[in-house]
Amino acid sequence: FFVPTNMFSRRLVGSLRAVARCRTYAEKVVMPALSPTMEAGTVAVWKKKVGDKIMPGEVLCQIETDKATLDYEWNGDEGIVAQLAYEPGHEPVAVGTPIAVLAEDEADMDAAKAMSLSEAAPAAAPAAAPAAAPAPAPAAPAAPAPATSGAGLSDVGSYAAAKVRASPAAMAMVAQHIKGTGPNGRITQEDVDKFMSSKGGVAVGGGGGVPAQYDDAAVSGMRKVIASKLTQSKVEIPHFYLTMDCAVAKMKEMVKALNAQAADGEYKISINDFIIKASALACRQVPTVNSQWHGDKIRAFKTVDISVAVATETGLMTPVVYNADMKGLKEISGDVKTLAKAARDGKLTPEQYIGGTFTISNLGAYGIKQFNAIINPPQACILAVGAAQENGMMSVTLSCDHRVVDGAVGAMWLQAFKKLVENPSSLLL
Repeated sequence: FFVPTNMFSRRLVGSLRAVARCRTYAEKVVMPALSPTMEAGTVAVWKKKVGDKIMPGEVLCQIETDKATLDYEWNGDEGIVAQLAYEPGHEPVAVGTPIAVLAEDEADMDAAKAMSLSEAAPAAAPAAAPAAAPAPAPAAPAAPAPATSGAGLSDVGSYAAAKVRASPAAMAMVAQHIKGTGPNGRITQEDVDKFMSSKGGVAVGGGGGVPAQYDDAAVSGMRKVIASKLTQSKVEIPHFYLTMDCAVAKMKEMVKALNAQAADGEYKISINDFIIKASALACRQVPTVNSQWHGDKIRAFKTVDISVAVATETGLMTPVVYNADMKGLKEISGDVKTLAKAARDGKLTPEQYIGGTFTISNLGAYGIKQFNAIINPPQACILAVGAAQENGMMSVTLSCDHRVVDGAVGAMWLQAFKKLVENPSSLLL
């Protein structure tokens, strides 16, 4: 049986077109791992909305991690946004959880919108809640809440049993806040209940009668991670603390002299820059401090990368000055300023905060004389720096992980640090 070539080609092309008409293309976008340590994230801002086209290299959304808020650049094929699984600011979801669906073109939109995100983590439930009619039902039982609070306050039997007495001044204060509607202006149970309801049914203090005023703020994903890691550090790491006073008069004079030589504000060296340099060189001299605990092994680093604690509105960040022992004070100063600004703006990249081997936390600017810092795992040590006092002395406290650093080793590091700080010219060599 012979089929002409042109006839066969027409049939083949027709079959392929039929298959193409039946095929739909949609792709799930999952929560990405934007850093090696990222385990979960939160969509902070969607840069695209449903129906928008997205091209490779364009930003789909901004994702809040435990360290910073980062742009998520789409690196797949061109597509159209069909679904966005989460509202901005949702609870953190695990890396790999579907967060959006893209369609290849307009013809695929219906199928892409109908695609199930069932394999998403349980935290995805809030996104699906608006589609379920019974969802608002649980809100109904909340209505009696103020009554419950008021009933507890105005339980006359409990009041009588407690034999509560009030001074004339206390009674006058109550009269200022609650208007009595009973005979001769007497304050009744209903008056108290009404007053409490007007205050939102807030809980009352242990003394009863005076509402406790407070605001509840939702805990951000970043704050949750910070809380978890610091708790883990205090529970699992056997901390011990060593404190030493250092004379800083010479260092302060050198800071002034160096800044006076700067042309047109070319640079501005700070005492903290000297402390970073001194810490890095001390880690060179006592390398055990520049190590990390990794369960069945202790990892000693050949580079000294100093994490610097920076306070931000969303929590404490620790960007890293890499190879701090190899850099001059001017370069360290520039790095710190750049990193601190990025941290406060929420624009740190993983490359700027991953990999520190030793941490410094300086509260001297707040007038704090001395404090104990919590170790930043898996690092073995953190230096807490206090303010320079009128007598020219500055207290520093080294927190050590006893699994890695023994007391004598920590003391040797502080001796090396003290010698460098008290002879600041050695930091310029």
